[in-house]
Amino acid sequence: MSELQYFKNIPVERLRNQVIDQLKANYAHDNIMMEDFERRLEIATATEDRFELMKVVQDLPVLRVDSSEHTHGEDEGYGSASLNLGQVRNEESMLSVFSGVTRKGSWRPARYSKMLAVFGGADLDYRDAHLPPGVFNLEIMCFFGGVDIIVPEGINVEVNGLPIFGGLENKTSGEVFPGAPTLKIRAVIMFGGVEVKPAKKRPRRW
Repeated sequence: MSELQYFKNIPVERLRNQVIDQLKANYAHDNIMMEDFERRLEIATATEDRFELMKVVQDLPVLRVDSSEHTHGEDEGYGSASLNLGQVRNEESMLSVFSGVTRKGSWRPARYSKMLAVFGGADLDYRDAHLPPGVFNLEIMCFFGGVDIIVPEGINVEVNGLPIFGGLENKTSGEVFPGAPTLKIRAVIMFGGVEVKPAKKRPRRW
């Protein structure tokens, strides 16, 4: 059974509850802003069309929702379903000002991501990220802050940067893996640091 056919067989209210759970989880993880969250939530609560419901979250990471949080009285037989159809967002922005940003676990990086850290820090862990083949660009502006990046075994990593009274350290091997995803990192650092380091060997996840 295809994924689309599967969704056709899910009751609309069940699918709506799953969509709303994903919206809440993504909002809690700062993947969407309040205005966007409210807009998507309004669509999700109003529509009776399954495919319109799917479109509400198709560009968002699929986040695990604690089963203890469900109060929808779900019946057995359906279980949880991935609401992301595999599309990769084109752009994403992350901001850390006097604070911290963390991306880890099962998440879906955009093809082009911008990271701004000012008197703040960021931890970007790609070990369990969903990275289909292709190029993923990460542009970092780091001022009086720090960014730590963990990359898994088996993806291509290219690092370029301009450190000004700061540091840029690439600890990956530089080995080329034909056909694997490529993460291109470009960083401008002033009075801060960016470190790119390999993870311990684990099974590939794409």
